[in-house]
Amino acid sequence: MTYEEFEQFLENKKEEIDDSKAEAFTEAMKAKFQEYQALKEKAEQVETFKERAEQAERQAKALEVAEEVEDLQEEGKVNEKQVEHLKQLLVSMTKEQKEHFDELMENQPV
Repeated sequence: MTYEEFEQFLENKKEEIDDSKAEAFTEAMKAKFQEYQALKEKAEQVETFKERAEQAERQAKALEVAEEVEDLQEEGKVNEKQVEHLKQLLVSMTKEQKEHFDELMENQPV
C-alpha cells in the first residue's frame, strides 16, 4: 500500500468516525504508518545485507576451492579435464563430505 492509498483509506474511515475523534485518529494512524514504513525499509536492508553476506561467502568458498584444485593439479592428482567438474563438486559438498574427500585424496597415489 502506498502512502497515497493509505491517506485515501484514512479519509474513508474518517467519514465513519465522530469528527472530534477523527483528527486524532488520523494523526495516530499516520504515525503508525510511518513506523511501519521505517521498519519495512530496515527489513529490506537486512535482506540486502544477508544476500551480500551469502554472496561473499560463496565467493570465498569458490576461491578456496579453486586454490585447492590448483594444488591437486600441481600434485598430479587431478588432470585438466577434471578441473571444472571437481570445482563444482567441491563447492556443493557439506563439511563432512569434504572431510571424506580430503581423506580420499590424501591416499590417492600420484
